[in-house]
Amino acid sequence: MFGDNNTANVSATGLGNIATIATGVGNNSGLVANSFGLENIATMATSWGDGNGTVAAGSGGAGGNIATLATVFGSGNTTTGAKAVGIGGNIATLGTVIGDGNTTVSATATGSGNIASVATAIGDKGSAEVTVFGLENIATVATSGGDSNGVSASATGAGGNIATVATAIGNGNSQVSAAAGASAPTSSPWPMPSVTTTSPPPARPESAISPPPQRFSVAATR
Repeated sequence: MFGDNNTANVSATGLGNIATIATGVGNNSGLVANSFGLENIATMATSWGDGNGTVAAGSGGAGGNIATLATVFGSGNTTTGAKAVGIGGNIATLGTVIGDGNTTVSATATGSGNIASVATAIGDKGSAEVTVFGLENIATVATSGGDSNGVSASATGAGGNIATVATAIGNGNSQVSAAAGASAPTSSPWPMPSVTTTSPPPARPESAISPPPQRFSVAATR
C-alpha cells in the first residue's frame, strides 16, 4: 500500500508455513494484518508515515514458531498493536514505534513455552504497554527513549524463567512500571512466634527502706 488515507486488510488461514505481510507507506492510513493456523505462522505489519491509525498485526494458533511484528515509523500515530495468541513454543510478539507523539503502543502474547513480547517506543510523549501471559520462559521487555513517556510491562504466569524489564530513558517519565508473576504476600507465610517480655519491678527509694531492728542485751549487775 502506497499513498495517503488508505485502508488495507490482509488475512491468512491454514496449516504450515503461513506468512502474512502488510506494508503501508503514506500518511493517515489504516493497516491491519491477521493470520490463524498451525506451525510456522508469521505476521508482519509495517507502516511508514505520520498520523496513521489502527496499525495492527495479530496471529492466533496452536503450534510452534509463531511470530507477530508491528512496526511504525512516523509521528502522531495512534492505536498501534501487535498480538500473538497460541499454544506451543517459540511465540514472539514485537511492537516498535519510532517517532514523536505516539500513543497506545502495545504488544501482547498469550500462550505456553518460550513466549517473548517486546514493545519499543522511541520519541517524545509516547506510551508503550506490554503484557504477556503463559508458562515457562516468559520474557517481557518495554523500552521507551524520550521525554514524558509512560511505559508499562507486566508478565503473569506459572513456571520458571519469568523476566520482566521496563526501561525509560529521558526526562519527565511517568508510570514506568514492571511486574512479574503474582504480587508478593504482605505477610510472611511463616510468622515469627510472639515473645512476651516482663520488666522487673521498680526499685524502692532509699527513704522507704527501713533499717533492720537492733537487739540490745542488758548485763545484770550485782
